[in-house]
Amino acid sequence: METPKFSETKNDLNELKKTTIDASRDISSTASVHAEKAKDQASNLVRHFQEEAPAQFDQVRASINDVLHSGLEYVSARPASSLMVALGVGVVIGFLTRSNCSRD
Repeated sequence: METPKFSETKNDLNELKKTTIDASRDISSTASVHAEKAKDQASNLVRHFQEEAPAQFDQVRASINDVLHSGLEYVSARPASSLMVALGVGVVIGFLTRSNCSRD
């Protein structure tokens, strides 16, 4: 035979169980909604990258080509100066690498 207090406690536990189950379902639902949003945002980011990357790549390639073309024009216009600069850079690099080797 159950006492009234035990019956109330049992009812409270049943209500707590129902509330816990409902909360668990709400959390699962909310998590799946957020996961779907994150998936959509990632898809949009990838799509944007796929649309923008070729244009950005073309701009970088054009900039590099401009720099190379300018360098070739400079060398063609001043061959002696260019040769002296290249020789100087070679000497400096040789000096730096030789001094690093002798320290080891």
